[in-house]
Amino acid sequence: MLEQINSLENLIERVSEAMSNLRAERDRIGEELETLRGILDEKDRELATLRDERETTKSRLSALVEKMRASCEPSEPSEPAGEFETAAEEEEPSLPESEATPKEEPVGDLFRFDRGSQQGDLTDRF
Repeated sequence: MLEQINSLENLIERVSEAMSNLRAERDRIGEELETLRGILDEKDRELATLRDERETTKSRLSALVEKMRASCEPSEPSEPAGEFETAAEEEEPSLPESEATPKEEPVGDLFRFDRGSQQGDLTDRF
């Protein structure tokens, strides 16, 4: 009977230790939960600020678009749209295609290997 009492006391001690560990774990998880709630609240405030900024930016852009449209519309519709010429267009004659600056080769063509006398030897080696 003494052995049973010792066995029950050991069992009670292990259960008490397990309960203490569980309480400590619960407290630790509670602290982490509070930290996460604080972070979530901060992110919610940040999101609200970003939404306000987005709405403000959207309204500013709308106002700028309307202002640009108003400035681009011709104030005098008496001149046809095709007859507008600037001073630069009148002074500078257009160059024919043969006199225009030569077009540069695309970057990808820099590494193209032709079968020339010198390049053939190098490409055969590799």
